[in-house]
Amino acid sequence: MSRYTALELLRIAAPLVLAATIAVAGPAHSQQGQVCGNRDVVIAVLGVKYNEVRKFIGVTPQSNLFEIFVSPSGSFTSIITNPYGLSCAVVTGEGWQEIIPPSKIGEPL
Repeated sequence: MSRYTALELLRIAAPLVLAATIAVAGPAHSQQGQVCGNRDVVIAVLGVKYNEVRKFIGVTPQSNLFEIFVSPSGSFTSIITNPYGLSCAVVTGEGWQEIIPPSKIGEPL
């Protein structure tokens, strides 16, 4: 019988947890909206319908692309895209705020 390390189990479980989270959270922005789709289409909808543009980007240990899109009004959407180009909304919300980093000691705020 094979034993998995904690990291191996995490790599197996993480995509399943993400899929379950998306299924429970429901569609992004609208009860009639689509949760997942081709990345180019998802980004176009975020831009045209919600005026959101990409602000942050990163790559997960599973080689998924993680992005956060934000509008000038403060709405935001985070999406995760698999290596095959399928994007799913993970979190949406309102009230996004940029945090100004603290100044160096001795500099005025």
